[in-house]
Amino acid sequence: MRKAASVYLVMELVPGGSVAERLVQGSRLDWHEATRILIEACRGLSAAHAAGLIHRDVKPGNILLPAAGQAKLAELRPGPGVRSDRDAVQRRRQYSRTPDYMSPEQCLGEDVDAATDLYALGATYCHC
Repeated sequence: MRKAASVYLVMELVPGGSVAERLVQGSRLDWHEATRILIEACRGLSAAHAAGLIHRDVKPGNILLPAAGQAKLAELRPGPGVRSDRDAVQRRRQYSRTPDYMSPEQCLGEDVDAATDLYALGATYCHC
């Protein structure tokens, strides 16, 4: 019997910190900068959703800010239909996400989709 292959998502090293780190260093972001960062995060989510991925944990700590260039989303997970050895662990960690940014359906343990990520992105924008 063949063992199922593990699936991994790998991304580049992004020095420069996250939106959360920027918020800790000072006050809220200027609305122009916050809007630019969130537009870039929207583009990343759009690409992820087109590939069948739902982020499930969009928050300031998962939006990385390289020294030069566009904001990057961190901590993407494999989409529906992709099973891994970590699936049971991920299901147990469902409620360990950051509740301040979770959509109502995610808080209730219901199925999530792209709208879940958009809700969290909106909550992130309000926080900035």
